Amino acid sequence: MKTIALILLVLLSSFTAFSQSEETKVEIRANIDWLNTQTGLPTRASTYLHSVPIGQGNRSIRGPLSARACLNYATVFALAGESQNAIEWLNAGQDHNINVQNLFLANIDYCNSYIKNTFSRQAAVSFGLGIYYEWFNTAKSEIKKHNPSRENAPIEPKASQTVPGYDRASRRN
Repeated sequence: MKTIALILLVLLSSFTAFSQSEETKVEIRANIDWLNTQTGLPTRASTYLHSVPIGQGNRSIRGPLSARACLNYATVFALAGESQNAIEWLNAGQDHNINVQNLFLANIDYCNSYIKNTFSRQAAVSFGLGIYYEWFNTAKSEIKKHNPSRENAPIEPKASQTVPGYDRASRRN
């Protein structure tokens, strides 16, 4: 009986650790949205020296980047699948507020999902990649129209797709 109770306790605690309440999501969105409104230079000297990832394990300092620029870098890293680097950039934009930094760290997946869904276009445009972003989204949309199930196309044709008298195996060299 104690074993069952312990298993239930572990399962319930892990469930609550991976799900955010609506209040938490609202707070995360508000703090990320705040970053987007801050376009000026940092006001604290320590902010300039905040360590940030620049890719491939290398690091640099934030320097004079605005909080919005930090958000754009976070979005690019999130789009690249580097969620930890994305959170570090979000934290660089909020380096004055340790509570918000901890909130971001405790909710990495939600933060990354939110910035990818909300700020992807802005980040692409800020780095001069707006036209490529639009092209990619258009191409992705067109591909999805032709393959709405998103299943991989078959490598070998089905029997109904073959040409009578054509031996594909003999054509390979």
